[in-house]
Amino acid sequence: MHTGRALETERAVCMSSMTDREAESNHRHPAWCDERECSANPEAIAGKEPMSNWGRHQSGRRELAFGMYAVITGAAAPWPTEVYVQLYTRFGGDPVLELHGPDAGPFAAALSAVVSEALVDDGAVPA
Repeated sequence: MHTGRALETERAVCMSSMTDREAESNHRHPAWCDERECSANPEAIAGKEPMSNWGRHQSGRRELAFGMYAVITGAAAPWPTEVYVQLYTRFGGDPVLELHGPDAGPFAAALSAVVSEALVDDGAVPA
């Protein structure tokens, strides 16, 4: 895990070859980002502000079922960053599950297989 100082050092190295204008122009909202939910701050990214002020891209709620919803999120930066899918209950609060973007598809497929298996009536006698 990065410390605050390590992140700022990483930022300095990444940004050292970019002018402020280049850094701001390199920042784009991903297609899934809902600018009403997004806290990305292009001016902070382009300026000399700490990474903690850069904000995050965030999608709107993607309603699932049974009061659950998903949100896509990722750090705002002038370089590619990791994307996550967060699952929430209708009660809000912290996510009940957060999946790294590339892992979300295989997880959903595996969960679907388990659910399909559970729904098959195999003739077992009820307990």
